[in-house]
Amino acid sequence: MNQNYLNQLGHKATTYFKARQAAIDYVQKWDLDDDIATDLVIISQVWAANLYGDVIREHDIAMRLNITDAEYIKNDELLLSADMKDLQLVEVFERYLDNAT
Repeated sequence: MNQNYLNQLGHKATTYFKARQAAIDYVQKWDLDDDIATDLVIISQVWAANLYGDVIREHDIAMRLNITDAEYIKNDELLLSADMKDLQLVEVFERYLDNAT
């Protein structure tokens, strides 16, 4: 493997991690309930995948969240809605919360 590939892989992993942490920080800042917290963590990972043009599926999210009950996990692709694709992560959270209420 070349160094450039490894650097890109590291950058991508860091982006996914920072997006997840941003969701956790946002939930804590606004004292949101557990269901919303889970949604925002999932959305953060979908948002990060969108940045890289990656395909992310429910199974990928379950692995990242250490959910092992495979009976309920589908392999459907998760996508940001068209109106959220160009937003910053916090803007995506805000738009989601506006639509959820």
